Amino acid sequence: MNFSVDPATPADTVVPESFIDPIGSPAAGLVTFTGTATDDDSGVATVFVRIRDLATNTYWDGATWTTDKVWIPATGTTTWSIDAPLSAGDHRINVYAVDNAGNIEDWGDGRPTVTFTVN
Repeated sequence: MNFSVDPATPADTVVPESFIDPIGSPAAGLVTFTGTATDDDSGVATVFVRIRDLATNTYWDGATWTTDKVWIPATGTTTWSIDAPLSAGDHRINVYAVDNAGNIEDWGDGRPTVTFTVN
C-alpha cells in the first residue's frame, strides 16, 4: 500500500461576510461607523465602505464628498470602523469584504446596506 501527500493548499472559494453595527439616528457631525467581517478559511483581508448622502447624491471618499461612486477601505478587518462628517438628512452605507484568497463578497450574497437619517 502506497500513500502520498499533496502539499498544495486547498483553494478557498468561500466568500467572506460583512456586517454593519446598528446605526440609529446619529447627530450631524463626525459619525463613526463600525461593524464586523468574517471568513473562516483564509481570513478577511480588507473591508470596503461606501457612504452616500442621499440629498446631494454624493459619496464620502475619505477626505471630501464627491459625485464619484467610491469604495474606501475601512480601518480594521474582522472588526472595522470608518469616520465620516455627515450633515442632517438621509444617508446610506454599504459594506463588503475581501478575503486573503481574493474572494469578494458580492451583491448576490446580500451585501449589507443600511439607510438612516442624521438629525
